[in-house]
Amino acid sequence: MIGPWTEIKLTVTVLAPLHVGTGGASRINGVGKEETEVALVAHDLSGRPILPASSIKGALRAQAGGDADTLFGPATITAETVGKAGIVTIWNAMLQSVPPHLAGSHADKNLPNGSNVTHGKAGMFIEARTAIEPGLGVAFENRLFHQQMVAPGCTFRLRFGLLDKQENGIEALQKLLALICKDGVTLGGGSGYGQGRLEGDIRTIEVSHHKLDADGELATNDMSSAWRAAVEAVNIAIAGGAHTATLSLKCLGPYISLDSSLSGSGKQKDDVPALQPLKLPGENNKARLSGASLHGALRARAVWLARLENNAHRD
Repeated sequence: MIGPWTEIKLTVTVLAPLHVGTGGASRINGVGKEETEVALVAHDLSGRPILPASSIKGALRAQAGGDADTLFGPATITAETVGKAGIVTIWNAMLQSVPPHLAGSHADKNLPNGSNVTHGKAGMFIEARTAIEPGLGVAFENRLFHQQMVAPGCTFRLRFGLLDKQENGIEALQKLLALICKDGVTLGGGSGYGQGRLEGDIRTIEVSHHKLDADGELATNDMSSAWRAAVEAVNIAIAGGAHTATLSLKCLGPYISLDSSLSGSGKQKDDVPALQPLKLPGENNKARLSGASLHGALRARAVWLARLENNAHRD
């Protein structure tokens, strides 16, 4: 960067399955001879997931309010004299750590494109989903799709560069860091199902100020402690606190949520297709109920109740 600038680093943890896609897809060998077409996440040259700078910027811009144009520049340029770069540069966030013993769909399968890294070692698993029919709000028949997902517990290292051009730039960015650490931020697809939630840790903030001294040498000043204290002092109103609820669900009978990326790829006794339950990544084969599955069930029930209120649709 040109001129004096401040470098800020922060570690964020994935709290819910995360998919920041590229629009690309690949076929991955499943169990037996089956192949699964999977929508890919943004990744580095080794196939490990990254958080694209553009996705981070978009999520933070949406939360920045009146500071958005100062930090990131105008969202649209309406005239030649209006366009102006923001004072914050964001780099792609690289994968920092992966939960131990990560399991899940295709966790032991290598990443696409000839990589020798497995999905599990890259902190990923395969999510199987059913498309929703818009008119009815229920599952489309035979409309499955699969996505690479970054597993909860993975961490990424965010990196920002802040130019010394605006007096309020430091305070504005510290507010955003406080938001990430105290309330979290959502990236990628499936936010309506609770996916893509990230949360930062104030203790991991590292800040260095860089500038050339009178002799033309690069001087670096560690400002980490001051920034951590400033971010800790920011008062953040936790969004949606009055509208959240925790549900404890109890199975009243046998239940299985199928992992469609694996089910049917093998045979049990008497040529019966093998059924594979959806499992929590890295949780010792515990069953998993995805947000999408719960969302679909609640939506179908809401459609049913709405039809009951309309006499024309009563049976």
